[in-house]
Formats: sequence, C-alpha cells, structure tokens
Amino acid sequence: MLFASLLALASMAYAAPAAVGVEILPKRAVTVYQTQTVAYTVMAPVAFATAYPNTGTTLTTSSTKSTAPTTAPMTTKTSSTAAATTTAQVNTGSSTGAKKVFAHYMLGNSYPMGVADFQGEIARAQAAGIDGFALNVGPDSWMADRASKMYQAAIGTSFKLFISLDMAVMASSAIQDLTHWVTDYSSHPNQYFYNSKQFVSTFAGESVTFGQASATAGWALFKSTLAAKGVNIFFVPSFTALGPTNAMGMSSNDGAFSWDAWPTGNSAMSTAEDQGYMAARNGKVYMAGVSPWFFTHFSYKNWIYKSDDLYTTRWEQLVQMQPDFVEIITWNDYGESSYIGPITGATPYDSTINSAQWVNGHDHTAWLDLTAYYIQAYKQGALFTPSSNKLFMWYRTQSKNAAASADPYGQPTNSNFASDNIYLTVLLTSPATVTVSQGGQTQTFAGQAGVNKFQFVGFTAGAAPSVTVTRNGATILSQSGPRSIDSNPTLYNYNPVVASWSF
Repeated sequence: MLFASLLALASMAYAAPAAVGVEILPKRAVTVYQTQTVAYTVMAPVAFATAYPNTGTTLTTSSTKSTAPTTAPMTTKTSSTAAATTTAQVNTGSSTGAKKVFAHYMLGNSYPMGVADFQGEIARAQAAGIDGFALNVGPDSWMADRASKMYQAAIGTSFKLFISLDMAVMASSAIQDLTHWVTDYSSHPNQYFYNSKQFVSTFAGESVTFGQASATAGWALFKSTLAAKGVNIFFVPSFTALGPTNAMGMSSNDGAFSWDAWPTGNSAMSTAEDQGYMAARNGKVYMAGVSPWFFTHFSYKNWIYKSDDLYTTRWEQLVQMQPDFVEIITWNDYGESSYIGPITGATPYDSTINSAQWVNGHDHTAWLDLTAYYIQAYKQGALFTPSSNKLFMWYRTQSKNAAASADPYGQPTNSNFASDNIYLTVLLTSPATVTVSQGGQTQTFAGQAGVNKFQFVGFTAGAAPSVTVTRNGATILSQSGPRSIDSNPTLYNYNPVVASWSF
C-alpha cells in the first residue's frame, strides 16, 4: 500500500496547529488519492468532434453501476424561517457573465467507474440544472483514463466539462506534465469554453512558479506554452490563500474561483470575501463556491466547519450577489462530507479509517434536488414561488456531546460549533403547518408560500424525527427521517443524513 507516501505529502501541505486555533485551520483540504495500479487504455488525443460526432448516440461500456436520472428541477420562491422570521423576496440587478453553475467532481474518487457510471451522473446533474463538472485531476496514472471516460460519457449532451488541476498534490509538476490535461480535450464538443477560450481552473497553486521568478510568471508561462500548441485558455484558478485583491490582480489570471465556502469560526457565513472578489474584478470574472457541509475524520485532518443550515444560507447569498459563475463544492468528495451526488465510486481512506464508515447510509441526494431550486433562482436573479410542494430535512445522527467508544482520532476540532438541531427547508405553493417530533418534543412552524427554513431545536438520542404537514385541516405529508440518533456511537460521525418528500 502506497498510503505512507500520500500521508507524507498531505502533512507537507497541512500541518495541524499545536493548539486549537480556529482561524488558522485551512479552508483548503488536501486531496489524498487512492493510488492503485491498473491496466487501462487511454484514448489518443484525436479530434473529438471527428472521433465522437455529437449525434446523441448512447455509448456503452463495462461498468460497476449506473445511476438513473432524477426528475426535472422544481420551481419555488421565498418565505419564513425557523425563528418565525420572514425573508423578503430577493430582487437583484442584472449580472455580468454566463450565469453557469458547475459542480466540483473528484476524479480521485472514480477509480472503479466507467462510461455508463459517468453517463448516469451527468444525467442526474443535468436534471438538477447543473451545467457541467469541474474535473479535479491529480497525479495518479489511472486518472487520465477516467477523465477520458467522463468526456466520452458527455457526448450527445449539452453538459460541459473543464479541468481543475489539483495543485495541492501536483505542486512539483512541470508544465509539460500538466498541459496534456488541457490539450487532450481542446477539440471535444463538451469542453467548456468562455470568450472562445478553453476554460481551466485549479485547486490551489498560488505558490507554484514552474521555475520562474513568481507565480504570476509561472502561470503566464503555462498559458503561453498552451498557446504555442494552439490552445488559448481562460484561466480561473482557486488561489484563495492570496485573498481577493491579489488573486484577481495576477495578470496571468482571467478571473478567480474562491474556495471560501464555509465559515471558519463559530459564526454565520460572511460575504466579505465575495464582495472583495467582485469589487476587484476590473473586467475579470468571479466564480463563487457553495458547499452544503464539511466534516473530515482522518489521522492528518480531523475537523468540521460550521455547516448546519449553511447550504440554503449560502445559496441565498449568491442569488442576491449574482457572481459570474457558481461552483458547488462538491459533487462527490466523500472524504470531506461535502457531496450532493450519489454515493458511487471509491471512498478515500487512511491507514485506519475508510470514509465509507461515515458516508455509507448518509445519502445527500436530496440536497441535489434542493440545488435545482436554487440554481433556477440564481439564474433568474431572485427567489420565487414553487409550482409544487417539497420538504427537505437533514440532521446529524449523533449529538455533539456524544462520546465515541472506539474512535482512534478523537472528537473532531470545532465539534462544539455544531448545533444539535434538525434542519428543514420546505417549498410550499400555499401556506401550511409543519410539525416535527423527536425525543419527546414537538415543535410546530407556520409555513408560507415560498421557501421556508425551519430548525427543530435540540434533538436527543433516540428515534428518528417525524414530520407532518397539514393544510386546511388535512394532513398532506407524514414521514419519518431515515435514521435514528445514536446514543452510544463507536466512531465520531458529523456527516448528516438528508431526506426529501414531495406532496
């Protein structure tokens, strides 16, 4: 097993603080790839428009599993929140840019997957209104094959793809080791272009110089090297560590992608960084990040960010601010619990724990359905009233005060930031009453037409929560959550379960 070298790499990129210091915890978590030796055939870098004409033909291949598409996106508006406050409808001015929404896709978690698997994931993402995947690629030799299969899977669809170079694990790579990720797909019909240039992004890389005097000079050389090959790129990296002004100010960059999608302290998500990026654009573009959750529990990274009702809060910030692009972090990062896609592929692991131990049984695809509403709101510039009813509910399955009996790494840093609440977002076509019961408590909320956000405060160990919705005296929904709340966990697990019901 080659994991020791990977852990060494991770430790170089992230050194845990000696004392718990919230503000110095990194917002950019290192991807640790499962390095495996496989035999595969990588497609030659031919002209894809010729090799795979965009005819809508379904490609077939051997595969481990296939994912069926979800239903089409719903419609909706805005309304009351948990503490009986009401959010006014958001109206914003027009925004510049393409108004595209992408999802960050960890190819490092796709080892057992084939074309049919990727076709299913693309169908599911498209059904939610996602425009494309940002393919996070790293140094593993097998990953080029999975990227090729992903691009094959997109043929015949309008779904777009672009490469996101994971420079946290490729910081020592030479330019010639990276350019193939771009040139291999420069003629592919599903490659995303902006202003007639091939869109390229990164995760980190703000300190990479490629032997030049500065990072700006290094990335300018990267771009000119590609230009010499006939490929002009539109470069929107995530150089978040530099801050808005410096990241936008690099002449090598055509824009900036911010990985700041979580609060670092015990407070609500701030938009100060976003406003800084947007103010510093000066003709460039800003791609904002949005993420539903963060919990990771490995030997070299063991912490949470305050997530709770972050996903809805963050989306509503972006609907109001109208950045040029939005990137969802992530589609499938199981190791950091930020996934909104189905649990497929491979789960990251260290020498003791496989993230499957906190991922399995913790489905998040209901968040994907909720994403459909917010994508539509972002693209039209305002929250809106739905044409159908749907209830979304998520919660952790153990209290932040629970003591795990056999956990090798201990309670995650920032665990006290979590709230032992049950979170609901309810899309209503007209007023209704929502009642949640759990642990001997019952809490009732008055829902209005639009998008309502409620919090059942103070869950306790025991049975799964139940929820009912009544309208005009009639019960129109009665369901129970997917899992009970554990009183005596073996391992710490701050990854939530997420469920939804139409009614």
